[in-house]
Amino acid sequence: MTHPELGQQEATYLSKKEMKKLIILFLLSLNTGNIYAASCCGGSGGGSVTIPKFMPQVAKVGLSQETYDGFWNQKGEVLADPTGSNLTQTRFEFAYAKRLTPNLQANLSASWVKNDNVYSGVQSHTQGLGDTKLGLLYENFDNITCVNEITRPEDWQPANYYGLNLTLPTGLSPYDDVDSSFDITGRGFYALEATALVEKTVYPYTVSLNGGYTLYKARMINQETGNYVTPYKKQLGDRFSIGLTLSYTWFLDSLDQATLNLSQSKFSEDAAKINGATDPDTDLAKQSQGLSLGYATMDQSWVVTLGLNAALKQTGAGKNFPITNTTSLGLTHVFH
Repeated sequence: MTHPELGQQEATYLSKKEMKKLIILFLLSLNTGNIYAASCCGGSGGGSVTIPKFMPQVAKVGLSQETYDGFWNQKGEVLADPTGSNLTQTRFEFAYAKRLTPNLQANLSASWVKNDNVYSGVQSHTQGLGDTKLGLLYENFDNITCVNEITRPEDWQPANYYGLNLTLPTGLSPYDDVDSSFDITGRGFYALEATALVEKTVYPYTVSLNGGYTLYKARMINQETGNYVTPYKKQLGDRFSIGLTLSYTWFLDSLDQATLNLSQSKFSEDAAKINGATDPDTDLAKQSQGLSLGYATMDQSWVVTLGLNAALKQTGAGKNFPITNTTSLGLTHVFH
């Protein structure tokens, strides 16, 4: 989903053409709210599809809905949508991971995107395949690192993960044959992302820190939202993301587990380049906070998660980016 052009009131900061160009860059560009512990011990701490240690494979289905409530301009100031606007994107998500070696797993994630928008009295309803992600994740540890207490130096060892993800532009982007920016379901660029995650569990507490660095492949552009333009070469700016998650796990009488996760995440993306020259005022940034609750069965075969990710609607919490709140529901099955 995209955030459309701003109205006359907001045009004081950026022209309508410039604002539209900025906003349509990043449909489905990230799920910053889903930065949760990978949970090498299993349980319900994970928002991403990661195989618990020694397990062979895992699958996850999910449903998320993102609602839009304003926009941060280039100065980081909050701009409101026109009265009566209602901008919503719903994503039906699927993810699968399979263990290739004792320490290496491969993963796939895809989504179906549904946009429902009312903006300045104009309605738009579109849907289609989102961008697809393929990845490899290396576990830099050989045994489960979760402990009940610290009694020796080895108990301090964390679980370290290193990943490499390739994004395929399978969704409709602003550079495809679409009628408007409301129709897009993807960014339209190949991307390569390197990730790292450090997680430590001393029951009932878990702390995890992760980060990612993304490079986008340049491409030729010859049309924008259905209108042909003079061909030019475009490359999105490099992106850096970081997230911190704190978790607390309750062990129930049934031996099932319930886990509460609190997360803080942020990302920034450099300005894009047009024919090798920096396109001013196209750098992006966003901060968000997440809260999720997970429930795992005793053998950790099934995990249900319910989450909320929200952005602070205040000056300085973002830049050239929509202010959104996302609710999500996920069901994960770990194969034994």
